[in-house]
Amino acid sequence: MRCHPAALSLILSAALPLTGCAPVELDPASLPMPTPAPTPAPAPVSPYSLPVDLETLSAATSAFRRRPARGDLTGDGLPDHAVGAPLGARVTVFPSDAAAPVTLASPLALFGAALAYVGDLDGDGYPDLAVGAPGADAVALFAGRPGGVDPVPRAVIRGAPGSGFGATLAAVGDLDGDGRDDLVIGSVAGHRVSLLRGARGGMPTEAGATYEGPADEGFASALCPLGDGRVAVALPGEGAVLVLAAQGGAFTLRARLTVAGTRVLDMGLAALDANGDGDVDLAVTGGSLGGLVWIRGTADGFAAPSPGPTGSGAGTVLANATDLDGDGDEELLLASGAGLWMIPGDPSGQLDPVPWSLARSGSTAALRVVPAQGPGGRATVLRGVPGEDVAELLGVDRGLRSVTLLETFTGEAGSAFGAALAR
Repeated sequence: MRCHPAALSLILSAALPLTGCAPVELDPASLPMPTPAPTPAPAPVSPYSLPVDLETLSAATSAFRRRPARGDLTGDGLPDHAVGAPLGARVTVFPSDAAAPVTLASPLALFGAALAYVGDLDGDGYPDLAVGAPGADAVALFAGRPGGVDPVPRAVIRGAPGSGFGATLAAVGDLDGDGRDDLVIGSVAGHRVSLLRGARGGMPTEAGATYEGPADEGFASALCPLGDGRVAVALPGEGAVLVLAAQGGAFTLRARLTVAGTRVLDMGLAALDANGDGDVDLAVTGGSLGGLVWIRGTADGFAAPSPGPTGSGAGTVLANATDLDGDGDEELLLASGAGLWMIPGDPSGQLDPVPWSLARSGSTAALRVVPAQGPGGRATVLRGVPGEDVAELLGVDRGLRSVTLLETFTGEAGSAFGAALAR
């Protein structure tokens, strides 16, 4: 499971001249407003720290599996695909039943830079879709319904001007334990995360709790739900990951996990049970790490960070995870430029990465994994290539050794179509 949705420097890397830990320096207010569309390696990673009050995360994986798939906006039991095109200020939703795509258009700057299937925010029985527009410091909420998503937003949540509110999104399920689905929103330029709590009988209209991170350190450039009422937040400038919980409507710091002694460029996070022991593990990647880093979950919290397998290329910046073969160990997908690798789930965590050959050589900016639908089905991977304004649907073979191109979705030229995929 990709955690979430991707850093702004990642999802717009093919379209905007961002370098280094660019989300820190990005001023969304200075970005051009799109024309409104018609409405229709550093050394060993050993330093770490854990607070003494960290609770067990042993229920995380089972919590992931108990919740229904959020990606079914129409309620037909099959996944729908939502693809963002932030330079065109639009999102296209491709229904699972092959009906005509639904276009969501907006005058909000960089609308579609981040996407998330957020579960049932308004309590009507259908999952909903959140769309980040960090150039306008806004997140728009769209309601799922039979036949497709409603193209008219039910609510627009506003953040502080110039904060990049909506640059990253994480669908966290019921984070605060009130029985309603929630959404965590990253303000990368504002160095904070905000909690949007689900409502009954209507969409929420404003964010509640916030957590302020260190200034100028890329805080919240990646978010990752842990599946048990917690969310992991990237702190790349300090080479660390923070684990936050929401209790009583407020965020609390539960752990600080240091993976490197220096800045980690383009940090990516994924949460999964890679070794099948029932505890959630964290996978951390980054352009300056030189490879994958594991932070293993234990009954007491987390173990010390340890290097993962090599061979997936330094500079890996994206990750997604799911149990592709149904054996109880979750696989990890890593993308770096035009390369895509699968790391098999295994107790040792050191199996060699398997390179997947791709027909298109463009750089990957976003991934979404859909497990097999029913017995004998094939898992699929949706891959966004915004430099070519396409998204590819790939079928995974039975042995997990290769993928086959099943379908190509094409967007408007120059729109960065594929920069974000809803998960």
